[in-house]
Amino acid sequence: MVYSGGVESSMSGVFQTNLDGVGIKVSGMPGDFTLPVYVSSGGIYNLGYYTVSLVKTGRMTSGILAPGLIAQAWFGSPGSYFTQISLDANSQINVLSCSLSAQAMNFDLGSVSASEFGAAAGYIPARSDTQSLGLNCDPNANINIELKGVQNPDASGNASVLALTGQGSQNVAGGVGVQLVYNNTPLLLNNRIVLKRSPGGMESFPLVARYYQTRDVVTAGQANATATLDITYQ
Repeated sequence: MVYSGGVESSMSGVFQTNLDGVGIKVSGMPGDFTLPVYVSSGGIYNLGYYTVSLVKTGRMTSGILAPGLIAQAWFGSPGSYFTQISLDANSQINVLSCSLSAQAMNFDLGSVSASEFGAAAGYIPARSDTQSLGLNCDPNANINIELKGVQNPDASGNASVLALTGQGSQNVAGGVGVQLVYNNTPLLLNNRIVLKRSPGGMESFPLVARYYQTRDVVTAGQANATATLDITYQ
């Protein structure tokens, strides 16, 4: 390894670049021979292939990776190179970030009478609660969200309905689940979607929580649910 003086980072096999928090690693896939090779006649030898990877080693900074020779391999003594790997001059690292205005969101649907539900599964009562997800992102950050939670077993055909906390217990309501809705569309559980490409700065995304009837008959009890909203950006 000769790139940038061949200075190894704190991670084994990963070498430093000119950018803080960005390392470089070269790995090889063996060919169809073992070394050393003694060639008595002409022929073609499969030398395998090499992979160059960028590795995050710490807090990253944006910038252009210094171009130049990364690694080289040789037969016999140095100088008889059969492979040289270089980094071109157009390799750029863009570090984007997003921050949340709050780490938790709490929706309050209050007390809902069983009479507010319908006569069949699939009914959605009018009661709902809206909370805003606040994100402060760098320009051009691609924001993705994924709702992670347990699907309600009474709504096996609807992947957007959350199970109630303690569902099946005596003091927990029956025939009810919870949905989280964005832009008039229920969020499917464990399904990543693209939220938007950020123009930069603080933005608010309204999320709506509502009950969803999962059985023809609703029974009284506690009706709480929890889920995790996984937010990624790139």
